[in-house]
Amino acid sequence: MDLAALHSQEGVMRPTPHDDALTLKTLAVLHKLALAYAAEKQPTASYTELIAQEALIALSLLEPQRVTLVTLGHRLSIHRFQLHEALLQLMEQRLVQMKGQECRLTPKGLAQATAQQTMVHVVIRKLSQFDQLMLEELYRLSLCLIREKQLRQTIKPSQLCVACTSFQPFAYPSDSAPHHCALTAQPFAGPPLIQINKRAVQIPSGKPRRSPS
Repeated sequence: MDLAALHSQEGVMRPTPHDDALTLKTLAVLHKLALAYAAEKQPTASYTELIAQEALIALSLLEPQRVTLVTLGHRLSIHRFQLHEALLQLMEQRLVQMKGQECRLTPKGLAQATAQQTMVHVVIRKLSQFDQLMLEELYRLSLCLIREKQLRQTIKPSQLCVACTSFQPFAYPSDSAPHHCALTAQPFAGPPLIQINKRAVQIPSGKPRRSPS
């Protein structure tokens, strides 16, 4: 079905917000999957540009709720500093307005966000209609898709992971898979030519993990 048709059928209907843990973690993994697909289509985009696009769409899905920087960061599982950087970019483009910690879309921002929504975002809009079993299946499927992208090394740590709260860089003393993803609970590596500045990401304290067997 055409994406525009789905939007026209839904009109101004919005999903009822869920606060349960399963729904929240499913939302997070779906937004990560949307980011991964966006990065594949835009291989030269910076992490700030990708986060800005996803944050814009996330805000449109939350309309007309009041959204703060903290709640948006939790929903996207993005560190606050990088998210704020992306929101400043959206403000410069007059797509988002911020008053204190509160973020709101401008009419221009809402129109652009609606035009940029993908099928993953259509699923997010429908999430409130899913029962627990469907949510669990959707969560597992989305994790598997992300893991496949990690194994194929189509997820570039310097492009997608540096702002992610699940990213643990250089967690293993291994050149083949030095990073840990708390989302998939697996080690992974990026393309060999991609380098990460250790100062640019938050490195967890504590002893290094053992090399994966």
